[in-house]
Amino acid sequence: MKFLQFTRESVKSQWHRARWRWPLLLLTVMSMLYSVPEVRRELHASVFSTNENASGDQDIAIQVKGQQALELWKKGGLEGFKRAYALFAELARANEPDAQFMLGVMHMKGQFVSKSDAVAAVWFKKAAELGHPDAQFNLAQILQDGDGVTSDDIQAAKWFNEAAKNGHKTAAYNLGLMFHKGQGVEKSDAKAAGYYQQAVNGGHIAAHHNLGLLYKNGQGVRVDYERALELFQFAADSGYVPSQTALGAMYAKGIGVPSDVNKARHWFGKAAAGGDTLASEIIERMNSKR
Repeated sequence: MKFLQFTRESVKSQWHRARWRWPLLLLTVMSMLYSVPEVRRELHASVFSTNENASGDQDIAIQVKGQQALELWKKGGLEGFKRAYALFAELARANEPDAQFMLGVMHMKGQFVSKSDAVAAVWFKKAAELGHPDAQFNLAQILQDGDGVTSDDIQAAKWFNEAAKNGHKTAAYNLGLMFHKGQGVEKSDAKAAGYYQQAVNGGHIAAHHNLGLLYKNGQGVRVDYERALELFQFAADSGYVPSQTALGAMYAKGIGVPSDVNKARHWFGKAAAGGDTLASEIIERMNSKR
């Protein structure tokens, strides 16, 4: 799957000019900390919930059959997938959204059936229309990626929004990115900040970083270095490399905190160890100035 990047050609050229100019280098590092959407799809087994439209006995029968299908699916193998698919299909025909979601997963992964995102999208849409948040999220991903279907950012944003309203933190994060970029929606950093905050409330690590950038730059929110540092710190402590680089730059430049070379070196070092080549070059530059 492709990752959508917020590319900035001017920043790229700035980087080449800044390599040997220390103050500009640090500012350039901060400007290059753009983000990418999380494109994983939900593949875990659904939990068969109470069906409000079924009688007590019918609901128990649905849950028993659903659990049986899940156990067969988890067992795997041709026979397990075959029997699971048959049970999911029976429940899906009765408008059971968890079963429809699982049929989407099986078509997406090619389990017993031919792998097909187009067919998966059909089943995810059925479950999505019945309010299934993971199906809403997966449908949005397929529509955004254009895998097996015509790419449609407007519909992707719609279903990310529905999933976010149902508490899906990654959907809120991806929708924040879409508002930040103006992809499928009218660009609005204020709305991006709101969706990032929702994702932050759910514990989404990358959302901490993105929201920190908005507070640092005053995009959609007032400039608040203290809040930016708090958000970067949480993500950096969780091992998120871009936030480690961001902290290093803020300590190096004294943005919102007293300038502290040792703390800057610490966080740039962490980021470099995590594979950030820019942080590695900064560490080399700092070492050469000793």
